[in-house]
Amino acid sequence: MCHSLSIFFPFIGTGNVSDVLDPAHPMLQPRTEFPNFFFENGEIQTVPKRLFKISVTAPTKTEKRPGIICKILVANLMAGQDIVSANNVKAAAAFALALLRFISQNHPGVISQFSLDSGYLTEVVLAANFVTGAPQGPKHFLHEIVDRADAFLGDAATIAGSVDRTILKVRTISGTIGVCIPGKRAKSIRIENPAIRAEFEELAHNVVQVTLTLGPKQLTKLNLDSPSQWLLRDGGTTDVHECVFDDAMKRELRIGTIYRNTEPPEVDLADLSDLQRTLLRGHFSGLDAALQPDSFMPGTNKPTATYLQLAEFCQEKFRIDISVPWSKHTLFEERGLEQLRYASRLAAADHLRAHSFSAGLYEKAMLILANATNEAER
Repeated sequence: MCHSLSIFFPFIGTGNVSDVLDPAHPMLQPRTEFPNFFFENGEIQTVPKRLFKISVTAPTKTEKRPGIICKILVANLMAGQDIVSANNVKAAAAFALALLRFISQNHPGVISQFSLDSGYLTEVVLAANFVTGAPQGPKHFLHEIVDRADAFLGDAATIAGSVDRTILKVRTISGTIGVCIPGKRAKSIRIENPAIRAEFEELAHNVVQVTLTLGPKQLTKLNLDSPSQWLLRDGGTTDVHECVFDDAMKRELRIGTIYRNTEPPEVDLADLSDLQRTLLRGHFSGLDAALQPDSFMPGTNKPTATYLQLAEFCQEKFRIDISVPWSKHTLFEERGLEQLRYASRLAAADHLRAHSFSAGLYEKAMLILANATNEAER
């Protein structure tokens, strides 16, 4: 299931919120806590409101109808942990709707207001966890990703934390990319079996978690603002979650492209003009080619043909991007971070599947909610 999402369910008609909800309705009360599933016994429990937040909205300029926005941390809410989780936006939205109906069980008029078809997504957070298998461990892998973000995205990349707990957050046109080692969250794992909980706690310190947050603009642009659009593509051969995740990583972090971190031999510069060789040698010595006067047309910020030809030549022959300062380029590993592809993400081992989001756990949770809701309505 996806890491988290926000979905807006509009009320039928264009009336006021008070026309639909009684002022005493729990949705309108502060500090309300909502139901959760503990897979150990399959019973509905109570969890902090931070995992399932509801806000009632009045009509606005962009949305003419009042409605309810649900923000749900799906993986954590359903499974008690989000160290190992799958991504299924449509199922997550259906689960949010089922919870909404459950807490409205004493107000059948409210339940009839909502449907999955009428809801639209305002935020989706996809998450993928990666185990590198490298002897340097997850910190080394995380810093490889940080180096790429710093080189290609510059000021857009916010790098916080310490050497031992680095957190990367990058705002891009593809969405917001977040990278961290989720070890600190191990304390919040809600699993009763001590042996199983210990396994998840260990995993939390040994994986790199990458999230992609899509806001309203990205969801609309991708035509993915409806839960029903999050299905398999291309005749069922490609997962839409995989397409979105991999496209963002390739576009923003250039995953799959292997860059050089050493200077090419002088003999390989023979095909360049004197000016291009001067620019490139200066680049290697710390004078960024992209910032030199000879790289731009006089009085403009438009690159010259000389610079463009040099950039293309360096990219194709040397695997060097001269728009990146050489001091940052030398930090790149001689690999393309292929393991950051969606298909390489960590999947739950068989014995942990019952404690992670899975089709079986989702179906069980939905059945329990449906039965509890129907029983209350009788």
